[in-house]
Amino acid sequence: MILSKFILPLFLVMCFAQWFVTGRMVFQHEDVLKTGTAFSFKTAPIDPNDPFRGKYVYLNYDFTELVADSIQLWHQGDKVFVTIKKNNEGFAIPDKIHKEAPVSEINYVLATINFVSNDGSKKMGILYPFDRFYVEEFVAPMAEKVYVESQIDSTNTSFALVKIKKGQAVIEDVFINDTSIIQIVKERMNKEVINK
Repeated sequence: MILSKFILPLFLVMCFAQWFVTGRMVFQHEDVLKTGTAFSFKTAPIDPNDPFRGKYVYLNYDFTELVADSIQLWHQGDKVFVTIKKNNEGFAIPDKIHKEAPVSEINYVLATINFVSNDGSKKMGILYPFDRFYVEEFVAPMAEKVYVESQIDSTNTSFALVKIKKGQAVIEDVFINDTSIIQIVKERMNKEVINK
């Protein structure tokens, strides 16, 4: 009898907590898209033998290495904060690496150290937390095909437009030669329908 008095309130608290957490994640995602700083992360070719992964396009990036003052502090697999800046071509590059979130910066992401060189160059590689561009399920296979084709042709320039704000990062779109991959996919799908 006493237990039954607590079941409904506990259930309601659990439901509220789930809604709150989900709502907070959606709010943070939308806040980053609206108020974050836009950076163009130049993409790099992916392994052509890597199979299609589902409802998203897998992205690999150029400019993922930086030189540290000292590599003694860093180890493969460490979670780190990486400040981002733009190079002369306007693409995002890692600037500095930090153990703690930088107080005076807002353009940083939480990343993972991929490797630390042991050849004296003090280079280290980082893995960005945004390597998947999610698309609608029926668009995904064509988007993956378009992206892979663009990586094969070295005259193409592709990049992910990523909004960054205080460690959060959201991919807004993927572009091939300044055209949205979604627009390219829709045009190809329309041509296929017309040609049938």
